[in-house]
Amino acid sequence: MNVGDMYTVGGKLEVESLSVVCAQLAPMSAQNMDDVDKNVDQILDYMDKASGGFPGYDLFVSSECALQGFHPAKWTEVLVDLDGPEIQRLRDKCKELEVWGVFNPLVRQKDGRAPANTAIIVNDKGEIVHEYVKMNPWIPGEPTYPGSKCPVVPGPKGSKLATIICFDGDFPEAWREAASNGANVIIRVSHYMGPIEFGWRLGNLAGAYFNRCYVVAC
Repeated sequence: MNVGDMYTVGGKLEVESLSVVCAQLAPMSAQNMDDVDKNVDQILDYMDKASGGFPGYDLFVSSECALQGFHPAKWTEVLVDLDGPEIQRLRDKCKELEVWGVFNPLVRQKDGRAPANTAIIVNDKGEIVHEYVKMNPWIPGEPTYPGSKCPVVPGPKGSKLATIICFDGDFPEAWREAASNGANVIIRVSHYMGPIEFGWRLGNLAGAYFNRCYVVAC
């Protein structure tokens, strides 16, 4: 990896600070798998740009539904599998750049249940080390199958990472479960916009303050 001394604490980015790049992408609302591939292309492009602009960064965070968007009628036609080619491309890029990545695919369930809005963390070796399924889908607009647990995974530079997704962050219980499970960095994979961005910001600040942890919100 090209480890530089930009944006550092004492010029020691590689040993001291967890550096995070949040990419606020604008995915198309995919209607077919070609559209999904174009969204993945955009994510990979931003990961490469981040490596050039912030050499030595540790963690790349993309936004909710960055792979597929959320087409109101066809979103169930563009689901992916965690062992499928779209996710593999993201895993390969993490391995190539030696960075960790947070991604949010809409995942096909193999047991016949409704699709799952899922956050995954890929480590710098290209391995999926964390899976979280959104516990509070935005009903009725998001009829996905809810998750039931908030796992935590050891991340780079002493971090212990948890993810929650969008509407999860409106409930203190989600934050608290992540912190109680040992998280010191909670990543809120979000998709808020006006006029409710104030609540999004307030929830992030409260989640960090009351749980004594860092919050990363994209």
